[in-house]
Amino acid sequence: MNKMVTNCPKCNGDSSFLFKTKDYNRKIINDFFLYRKCNKCRLIFLSNIPSNLSDYYKEDYYEIPSKDKLIKTANKIEYQVEMIKNHVPNGKLLDIGAAFGVFAYKAKSLGFDVSAIEMSKFCCKYLSDKVGIKVFQGDKPESIIPTLGDYDVITFWHNIEHLFEPWKVLEEAAKKVKPEGAILIATPNPDSFSFRLLGRFWPHIDAPRHIHLIPECLLTAKMKGLGFDLVMKTTNDKGGRSWNRFSWQRIIINQFSSKTMQRVGFIIGWIFSMPLSLIENRHYNGSAYTVIYKKFQ
Repeated sequence: MNKMVTNCPKCNGDSSFLFKTKDYNRKIINDFFLYRKCNKCRLIFLSNIPSNLSDYYKEDYYEIPSKDKLIKTANKIEYQVEMIKNHVPNGKLLDIGAAFGVFAYKAKSLGFDVSAIEMSKFCCKYLSDKVGIKVFQGDKPESIIPTLGDYDVITFWHNIEHLFEPWKVLEEAAKKVKPEGAILIATPNPDSFSFRLLGRFWPHIDAPRHIHLIPECLLTAKMKGLGFDLVMKTTNDKGGRSWNRFSWQRIIINQFSSKTMQRVGFIIGWIFSMPLSLIENRHYNGSAYTVIYKKFQ
């Protein structure tokens, strides 16, 4: 049985039905998923959360790579580590929702002492054996974080939207960040141009795996209350631009079951995304935002 949520999980305010959608990206089940929007704080949240949510993360969700492919992929995201180094040059870093560790590997290679929290046992083994970092397995970081030490940086790379209790997780994470330390969050942008245009078909909804779509202003207000200042915000970094292309590629790919047609759709989506980038690359209209908050107390 699905858990039904109607009051806002952030502020407990009243909410309004926004849309119903399906698992268009992975097509694991044909059920409808209902999203609502808080009338007060504007949080968008999944109303009928499946009790078997783990079933929507199949083994192929992670596509665990060879070590050589990991290194090659990690070399492409050095800019992510440099974002952090602009504010915290080194120290202990906790990556929450590390998957198979592309970012964790790169952060480690550039001088950070990296640990991770990850729910997948396959990824945890890979993180320990191949990436060579300390890893804590579990799908409730709000319970794991209080058992850990202090960190200079905690990162959430496209993880917070998956969490049952994102606000509790942030509260616990904030307690573990040292003064002058930072928290980085990257997540889908519900104020994006593509979401306004595509609505319930927007690939970044990724129902039911994405439980919350959080406006940046709401996240920033929460972090301010926890003692953090916003020091960086972008939807136009290299990763953000790739998520823009993903929106248009994926919505076309989702129309086909044939692998050949999906490859054609990938190319069509890439071409289609180019003129739209003139809109998406300006004024925080991109499909995903990345923010860094620095602790001031």
